[in-house]
Amino acid sequence: MADRRSGSAARLLIPLGVALAISAGVYLLTQVITLDINTSLFGQSAADTFSLKSWLASGVLALAAFQVFSALWIYGRLSWRKPRWLGLAHRVSGYAAIVLTLPIAYHCLRSYGFRNYDRRTAVHSTAGCFFYGAFAAKVIIVRWRRLPGWALPIAGGTMFALVSVLWYSAALWYFNDFDSPGLSPSLSAVRATYPGYAKTAGGVAARPAVVGGVVPVAYKGIAITPANITVKAGTTIKWTNFDATLHNVAVTGGPAKLSSPAFGGGGTYKARFVKPGVYHYLCTFHPGTMTGTITVTP
Repeated sequence: MADRRSGSAARLLIPLGVALAISAGVYLLTQVITLDINTSLFGQSAADTFSLKSWLASGVLALAAFQVFSALWIYGRLSWRKPRWLGLAHRVSGYAAIVLTLPIAYHCLRSYGFRNYDRRTAVHSTAGCFFYGAFAAKVIIVRWRRLPGWALPIAGGTMFALVSVLWYSAALWYFNDFDSPGLSPSLSAVRATYPGYAKTAGGVAARPAVVGGVVPVAYKGIAITPANITVKAGTTIKWTNFDATLHNVAVTGGPAKLSSPAFGGGGTYKARFVKPGVYHYLCTFHPGTMTGTITVTP
């Protein structure tokens, strides 16, 4: 009996290996794919996708909670009589949850990749890489009967934990004023930390000073100064990062769109605006506080 139990437990190396291989594959994909912040998701792009993905993720969390509840019921951990439809409902809810994750994963891979510039994004990206590997391992464990009895509840618990972490670090972050407690600062905390925020983050369109044919814009205090500017067609704008964290420039609406690489403290980015119109842009690292417009006149 001891040898059989040992051999049965050793078979867990197979689903574990599959999980790690898929997780590594997802991570490698984030390193080679060309990112585009304006990737569309059901007609939405950039910051407009936050609400859509947050509600989809909430649906996944609800289905995952039902998975745990129905599994406890199926395996006799709840004293109620099991209805005939319970097993089917459990399977359907599981596959429905996975289907709901697909558009979220697609957009995250195409728009953001693997990010680790703060605690929240590092936790979210890591959990995202492991999610589909954990799902594959769970499917193997469900189908393979010659495994220890404790393997399935651990696999199911791991899946629910990953879903919860992903929801907490992204959907809750959006719903809770861009704050996942313990992982990221809220907007109120940002305003308290950077006293100049109230002065620099808002404002009306301004005629900025032109230095050597280039209009300077400052990223400072997790805000944009000036946030809204008006320039002539053909003007070059230069963003300079005065913060210790990463920023970028993502034009999400207007006559043309662009997405800059991330640049750290002291870094700069330049872009020339030729077509007249109103360009809406943001820093995708700090979309709660860093949004602006560029009005280009003929």
